[in-house]
Amino acid sequence: MKKLQSFLKYKVMGLRDFVNTKPLKEKTSNQTKIEFPKNSLDKQELSIILNLVKETSFKGEDIETMYNLILKLQDQYFSLEKLEK
Repeated sequence: MKKLQSFLKYKVMGLRDFVNTKPLKEKTSNQTKIEFPKNSLDKQELSIILNLVKETSFKGEDIETMYNLILKLQDQYFSLEKLEK
């Protein structure tokens, strides 16, 4: 379990710098096409990460960092959910 926590912490912290859900709008004739940067996470990928975090326990010293990171992931997830509607 400790190895999983270390691995997850390393991967999640590494993803923090690469996650970008700001859409790039590309105008076509009658509609606007939304494209996301190649390195952004889609809704399913964000859901997987959030579920992994949900099932993992963290040390007290990591709680604030994980809390802030999870808030960002949730915000991106909800933003994508709104775009789909």
